[in-house]
Formats: sequence, structure tokens, C-alpha cells
Amino acid sequence: MSSNDLEGLITVYRQRLKEAEQRLRQQTEENERERQKHAEDIEGERKRRMNAEQITQKTTLMEYLRLCHEHLFEPISIETNKTFLPKELL
Repeated sequence: MSSNDLEGLITVYRQRLKEAEQRLRQQTEENERERQKHAEDIEGERKRRMNAEQITQKTTLMEYLRLCHEHLFEPISIETNKTFLPKELL
């Protein structure tokens, strides 16, 4: 085998190595994107589950009393601009 043949083989193998490294990088990036998407999906599902639990959770006596207190002692505002009143009240 001549030195030109060896150089040609080395060039071919280097090219194949570069291509394999590129495929490996692309696969690694794709795997990372999939991992991130999966983590986001899990986090979204966890948030939806927590929201559903909060909606269906029974109100405790202390929560009920606190909410009553907040609403009973809110300042009342009266609209004085008659253009916002329904026609039935005019």
C-alpha cells in the first residue's frame, strides 16, 4: 500500500469520524430537547393536578371565617355615573 493510499484512507476515516461526531451531537441535542419537554410536561401536569385539588378541596372553618371577614369588611363603592346604570334603574 502506498503512502497516497494511506493518506486517502486516513482522510476517509477522518471524514467518517466527523460525520459520526456530528450525528452524536445531533442525537445528544435531540435527547436533551426531549428530556426538557418531558420535564415541562410533568411540571404542567403537576400544576394542573394541584389546581384541580385546590378547586375540589373542602373549605376549612378557618378559611371560611377569613373569607367572610374579608368580604364583610371590604369598602363599598357606589357608582355615581348614571351612564353605567341599567335602563331599568333610570
